[in-house]
Amino acid sequence: DGLLQRFVVAFLRPSTQGQDRAPDHRAKDAYDNVILHLTDLPALQSRVYTLSPEAQTERDRVSSVARNLKMLPNTSPAFRGHLSKWDGLYARLLLTYHLVEHGERVTTVPGGVAGKVARLMLDYLLPNAVRFYHDVLGYEHENHARWIAGYTLAHSKESVTAREIDRAYHELY
Repeated sequence: DGLLQRFVVAFLRPSTQGQDRAPDHRAKDAYDNVILHLTDLPALQSRVYTLSPEAQTERDRVSSVARNLKMLPNTSPAFRGHLSKWDGLYARLLLTYHLVEHGERVTTVPGGVAGKVARLMLDYLLPNAVRFYHDVLGYEHENHARWIAGYTLAHSKESVTAREIDRAYHELY
């Protein structure tokens, strides 16, 4: 139904031995202030934000990468659906970054902010999405699941065993 494609997935590095140290209160306070600032903003529905020419170039770059990946023949339908959401994701991230860095009074988004969002999406989010849709969901897994579902329906079965599938579908043997 497209819900999964709306998630932004990130793979974290494996954990290492922790280090007992004092909390960074300055970083925590800065984070808290950003969140409070964003939640205290007046409704932005009537405000129009425009992209500078440099910001538009960054937006076009992200959109082009997503569009080109969707056209590849081995891109799974689920990953295509995820990439279809990238224009909206870019816009939401861009507005958030812009409001954090410049506030609501500056209505033209500069190229520097747009470049940060483009780098986040292309250098970090995209490799994580590729890994998720290929390694975790995998197009082959989708094909196998469809075959098993078709087999179950074609034989009017309420359930099938792994042995039955092994005998009938050698791809999974």
